[in-house]
Amino acid sequence: MVYVIHGDNAFLREQKLRALLSDARKEGADIVSFEAPNEIGNALRFAEAQTLFGAPRMVLVKQSDALLKEHEASCVELARAGKKNSPVVFFCSGAAPDWLLKKMKHAVSLHFPRLERRALDDRAVSYANECGISLELGAVEKLRDACESDTLRISREVEKLASWKPGGRIGAEDLSWLSAAPPNIFFSFVDALLARQRAAPPLLLRILADGNDPHKLLVTLTNTFRILALAKQVSDSGELRKILGEGSPFWISKIAKSAQNFSSQELKRAYFSLVRAEYAIKTGAGEPAPLLEEFVRALSLPSRVRAQAATSFSTREAAS
Repeated sequence: MVYVIHGDNAFLREQKLRALLSDARKEGADIVSFEAPNEIGNALRFAEAQTLFGAPRMVLVKQSDALLKEHEASCVELARAGKKNSPVVFFCSGAAPDWLLKKMKHAVSLHFPRLERRALDDRAVSYANECGISLELGAVEKLRDACESDTLRISREVEKLASWKPGGRIGAEDLSWLSAAPPNIFFSFVDALLARQRAAPPLLLRILADGNDPHKLLVTLTNTFRILALAKQVSDSGELRKILGEGSPFWISKIAKSAQNFSSQELKRAYFSLVRAEYAIKTGAGEPAPLLEEFVRALSLPSRVRAQAATSFSTREAAS
């Protein structure tokens, strides 16, 4: 079997590809992807060798239109091998070249055109519901405009919003707050911090330089580390869902994975450090930006000095 996945709707293309790969894995297939330039020849040899092995295989080819055209003869041979042996999936970055479909008349063409405005908005609302959040009309419009009607970008932003405000209702004001620091930067910062990467401090400086309220960010981090501390206490996803409520599976799995980057003691120390920082700000004993910068810097340090930095932060915070 040969599949050609193409069209201007990137989100639906990705969804269909995931569905095909999932079905193949359920059947025990070994999936091999050929994405680097000039790998079509290797894909062809792999597909033709299928008759030598008993285990099922699937060949995934992700190449630019120009490279596919350059290796047109190999693509046609690969399609023939896919018809006889290993299933082959051609995943195009947009509309499939005319010659590809004409030369592969036996292939299954899976075409996903760009959605019209109303269909795009309906899809955004539907996917948000799947992720456990609801979008108000103003949020849908801002999301569409910010992502330039790109369904894949919209779906990724919806997933990020679901992890930021699980089970909540997203209004235009929520997107306005996030747009002050572009969502990609905000979530890149949170991801880097939870992964304990050195990229977190410079990302924080960029967010603060854009004029965002450091106190709001501090409150967000406090809530995040409180949830991580709860997640660290359980190992079963079902039990975690009971504790955290009916959040989206995406959010639940993200929290569980992030919690593994910290020990229980580290999460407890981080959470109470943030609580003390909030208290210091409310009583006028500290400024949010410096306290936030110091906390983030401590979490991003190498492990051998991390504990010392965290203890120093907590001591100075208590003294304030």
